[in-house]
Amino acid sequence: MDTLYIWLLVYFILASQFYLLDKKGKFFLRKLYLLLYNVGHRQEITEAEVTKGFIYNQSLGTRLTAAFVFDLILSLIVWKFNTLGFGIKIVLLFLGTPTVFLGFWFGGVLMAFFSKAFSKTVTTLMISARAKLIR
Repeated sequence: MDTLYIWLLVYFILASQFYLLDKKGKFFLRKLYLLLYNVGHRQEITEAEVTKGFIYNQSLGTRLTAAFVFDLILSLIVWKFNTLGFGIKIVLLFLGTPTVFLGFWFGGVLMAFFSKAFSKTVTTLMISARAKLIR
């Protein structure tokens, strides 16, 4: 059971990181979204006009669909390359979508909070290390 909790936490963290990469637009995701948008719509847009990503700035239904696809891909990877028990793999497949959706929903907020808290910690450690070097 502990293994299941760990894997759900991994799904949550990966989903929140995916959301942050999609929000920043510094990854290939924005270009891929632009390509798929221009293939599916008559009126094409440029990269400067893109205000959405696969998850960022999307509706609830689109986020849920992306969570299902993301969970399916992660579950297939875990299924192929991991030695988990069959029951845990099945439960992970069904609990993965809500976990990934929560990662998309709350992950950006939580990761931004933790990164701010962590940056303060790193700054404090760097200042104390410099003070010790000066002495």
